[in-house]
Amino acid sequence: MALAPGKSKVFISWSGNRSKQVAIVWRDLLSHLFDAVVPFMSEADIGAGERGLARIETELDDTHFGIIVVTQENQTSQWLNFETGALSKNLPDAVNRVAPSLVDFSRKSDATGPLTQFQANLLDREGVERILVAIADVVQVNADSIRKRFDLAWSAEFEDRFAKACETPAGTSDPRSDREVLDEILTITRDLPRNSGNSFNDERRLSLPLDIPLEGIRDILRSFPRIAELPCRLAASDEGAPLLVIDIDDARDVMVSEGVPLANALITIGVGTAFRAGYLKRD
Repeated sequence: MALAPGKSKVFISWSGNRSKQVAIVWRDLLSHLFDAVVPFMSEADIGAGERGLARIETELDDTHFGIIVVTQENQTSQWLNFETGALSKNLPDAVNRVAPSLVDFSRKSDATGPLTQFQANLLDREGVERILVAIADVVQVNADSIRKRFDLAWSAEFEDRFAKACETPAGTSDPRSDREVLDEILTITRDLPRNSGNSFNDERRLSLPLDIPLEGIRDILRSFPRIAELPCRLAASDEGAPLLVIDIDDARDVMVSEGVPLANALITIGVGTAFRAGYLKRD
């Protein structure tokens, strides 16, 4: 859904029970403080019957800022890192526009994994305010005005709400299982050649950009040896960007264990990933 003129979208990513409850408070706080901000939280804002992954990809297209709600349990979540990777690819100056909010950490240095490349903040008054000021800068709203509104909102309501959300049992389950997410990726990408009338053996392979990071792709594939053994070819996406097409065929177990981490790693070097079943043949 297109944003109304003058509106800016903030994407809130979460995984697990505690993270979800904190994300809900973040969504309500943004709605309370910013007149021109539209917060999007995946499960809360996806209607029944909508395809989650496709909807999320659409929402990321016009996102201006991302908040990643990180707990001790979910910081290695495939789903959380998938959304973070997609955000970092879509947002200009992602280091300053993707903000991990550390829920149950004593120190920022305790966070590990890919999320540490971004400017994280603890979920305390100072950390929340810093993220709000960063959003104000991106959406061009007066930061002092946001600080004043936040002072009142924090003491009146949101300090207690964040504290109660943090007491929620953590739970490690993603909003959907990794297998469900990967099955949906497969369903979407498997239909693309039929829908476009093209095969990835056609002239699109000949119109790739000249700056393909081949060494980067090779380095990443070395970290995923089981996928590296599968047939794969470079193609061009509809937008002309490099796309690594991997034929998983009967190797669905490999996709479940390594597919999302691989796609997330490739996103960081500007390469998309498509999983196919039976479209590519061994040369």
